[in-house]
Amino acid sequence: PYVTFASDYKRSNRIYYVGHNNYKSGRVCGYMMDTYLQGCGKVLVVSARIHSQAHKMRLDGFQDYLRDNAPGIEIVDYIDHLKDDSDTYYRTTEDLKNEPKIDGVFCVSRGISSVVKALQEHGMEHSTRIIAFDLTPEHKRLLRGGILDMVVEQDPARQGRMALEILYEYLIS
Repeated sequence: PYVTFASDYKRSNRIYYVGHNNYKSGRVCGYMMDTYLQGCGKVLVVSARIHSQAHKMRLDGFQDYLRDNAPGIEIVDYIDHLKDDSDTYYRTTEDLKNEPKIDGVFCVSRGISSVVKALQEHGMEHSTRIIAFDLTPEHKRLLRGGILDMVVEQDPARQGRMALEILYEYLIS
């Protein structure tokens, strides 16, 4: 028997899943981006592993919310943060050359530091709305500095502890 946490794989025959609903989290991010941009604007999406089920569900929720409720918000590019920060920085810089008015960034996973660097070089770090996941020390700093607008915290350490506790209780009962 096993318990999944952080990413749910329903076809895995797991006995329990510990974590948040990634699709709904994506929809909440879509709602917040819509609220920040008042229904109109251009958005970049950054993701480290778009083939990860959790990240795909977040992105699906975000896109579905925008499609259904905010047709005036356009996703202008999807940046896969697969290699390193320099690649993401380069892609963001290129996007800013092609679309000099990026209104929002949805960071599905990691990669936000290189995006922020590119925005700062264009003087856009305070005018671009940024939504990310995980309250890392860097994200705390960016929130305090008014650069990052919203973070969805998942508390992975707590999820891991809870998964072990559930598995332990299952095994001893």
